[in-house]
Amino acid sequence: MLHDRKRNNLLHQYKNNGYNIVLDVNSGSVHVVDELMYDAMELGEKLIGEIDAPIKLSDQIKADIRTGLKDKYSVEEIEEAISDIQELIDELKHNPERIAFLREKLYMVFANKKKVILFTDAGLLNSVSFFKELRRRIGRQLIPDQPSQDSIQYVLNQLFYKPSDAKWLLRIPMENWKELLDILGVETFYQNEGKTTSQQILLAIMILSQRMGGLALQTDVLRMVPEYAHLNSPFIALDDELNNLARTLAKEDRPYLYIQDHELDYKQLNILVSQCEDFVNKADANAGKYGVNFSVNQTLLLIRQQLKRIKRLYNYLFIQKDSDMREKAIDFYLDMVKTNSKKNNVRKLIDDSVYNITYEITNYTGKTGEHYITSTKGEYFKMLKTALWGGVIVAFMCLIKLSLSMIPDQSAFLRAFNYSLNYAIGFVMIYLTGSTLATKQPAMTASTIAKTLENLNVNDTKEKYKQYSAFTALFTRLFRSQFIAFVGNVFGAFPVSMLLIVGVSSWLGYNFATKKSYHLLEDLNIWHTPVFLHACIAGVFLFLSGIIAGNVASVNNFNNFYYRLSEHPFLKGFLGKKRMQRVANWMQQKWPSVVSNIWFGVFMGSAWVVGDFFKLPIDIRHITFASGNLAYGLYGVDFIISFENIIWCILGIGIIGFGNFIVSFLLSLWIALRSREVPLSELKHLAGCVWRAFRAQPRAFFLPVKEKSE
Repeated sequence: MLHDRKRNNLLHQYKNNGYNIVLDVNSGSVHVVDELMYDAMELGEKLIGEIDAPIKLSDQIKADIRTGLKDKYSVEEIEEAISDIQELIDELKHNPERIAFLREKLYMVFANKKKVILFTDAGLLNSVSFFKELRRRIGRQLIPDQPSQDSIQYVLNQLFYKPSDAKWLLRIPMENWKELLDILGVETFYQNEGKTTSQQILLAIMILSQRMGGLALQTDVLRMVPEYAHLNSPFIALDDELNNLARTLAKEDRPYLYIQDHELDYKQLNILVSQCEDFVNKADANAGKYGVNFSVNQTLLLIRQQLKRIKRLYNYLFIQKDSDMREKAIDFYLDMVKTNSKKNNVRKLIDDSVYNITYEITNYTGKTGEHYITSTKGEYFKMLKTALWGGVIVAFMCLIKLSLSMIPDQSAFLRAFNYSLNYAIGFVMIYLTGSTLATKQPAMTASTIAKTLENLNVNDTKEKYKQYSAFTALFTRLFRSQFIAFVGNVFGAFPVSMLLIVGVSSWLGYNFATKKSYHLLEDLNIWHTPVFLHACIAGVFLFLSGIIAGNVASVNNFNNFYYRLSEHPFLKGFLGKKRMQRVANWMQQKWPSVVSNIWFGVFMGSAWVVGDFFKLPIDIRHITFASGNLAYGLYGVDFIISFENIIWCILGIGIIGFGNFIVSFLLSLWIALRSREVPLSELKHLAGCVWRAFRAQPRAFFLPVKEKSE
């Protein structure tokens, strides 16, 4: 937070980001002082009053300062502060030599510096490859880039190398900047540099326009906006208009144009920029129809960045009246500092880059996840049935994994491969048979829930709470669906696992689970292993599998994969046109989820290898598999186990289920809210609404209830 104390139009005091700043507007000096000096100056203002020339502090003033500060600071510290105040006063008032010296230094440092690269490159994407750009920015944060010493970037890098520097500069009132320029007698670039700066601004605009036009005319970008297929490109028109601006400036023979004299030119520029923005907006809107990949997403982002930069720059070439020159010039100087301070901003890169792509990804998961949320009693018990079958399949997967774990002399890689293959095949079978795996729902349904908050009207309280209510109702249905899926999985996996191990042991003639029984039970005991941590890791994998499904769907859509498959000359001739069309339709509906389940299997089967390699407690626990493993563990020890340990294992299964659910759901909800630009601060209000709904009707979170509308 910034505090400003203005004193006699000579000194200004600021507190910003933990710094105590004093600005001497006469000399242009900036002092960073300690808390004592800051307080002493505040007190001294009242005692000294307004002065027109340096004065000697009287004994009375010194005594009053000592009295005012004695309860907070030591005598030695106060005496030092009084000495510093006297020194500052000696330099305070009109000092033509110092002013002239500072003005000369400012001119030497800032004049005739190259500014083009600052405006064409700083803060803009350098590459349409997200990861390449991310590596570049991180690298330059660690070891800052240093351009040539004749560039303005070099000066700014030396003076304002902290990102926070731009913040406190921008918070200084415009009047203070004007006052400083008056005292220093500094003219603006509109007056004292001829056309040098305006020519560099114009050159930067032309470079940006050429780059932007090339990006916008790429095939992959144009196919996102078929609406423009038979229209003239607004980017070409904008480039022509900017060339016209350059000719007009050359004709006028001055570094600026009066808006009133060139109103049509100025309006035309704004219209063409708006048309270019409309082009990008339509491309973003069509992403749901045509899909999008990271490269095109980054290209559209770069075009948007370049448009904003061009609009900012050409506005510096237009003024309303001569009196605007100084304020506009100050804005320009501050803009340079701001632009340079954000050149390696990693957070902004991530925020800007992931918006569109996450929207499309979560949009897919929302569509596919709608059937995971039950509404009626019939849907509720159907979920129970599919979850029971999911538990049955998991029981077989647990038995296969138990068998694989007993194969001797396996390398870690081979064991992880076998586990991953088992998980992947099992998960795909669960999906293709229409069965349900508990905890899979949150990652696929968070987007559906986030849709209730799309276009959240924070200004209309009534409408806002209507959306809150819709969110709460949908979350209640999701939680209820998740609960019955848990029940179905557990009651499917546990008894079937018990039957399987009894049957296998009888067939083999010995207790097949004995060798691994203690390990299986220990993995469920909350006192022996970090059960909740492992459940949360599995929740992360569930979230990632949802993201993968959405990404595969979006990229395949963008690449026309399913249409190309349906029109494949050989396959169409071999299988027939209609049959090939059915195959393509099936692939479009099922393939993204198949891929996501395969990857989920890989994550689940190989996580322990990472933990083993780095000697970290990295492993996975899933509620359904935990239920099956409990059955195998109990049978393996011939049920010789204390009741207390059984309780801890059952409690562990419950904790695993909660960890699986809450992590995958919150991560999915977070990215879904981000993609719809819903403030994350709304989460606390949503949590409050859900809690109130639970207190009012807890039964609705576990069992189907009659809706009010029924």
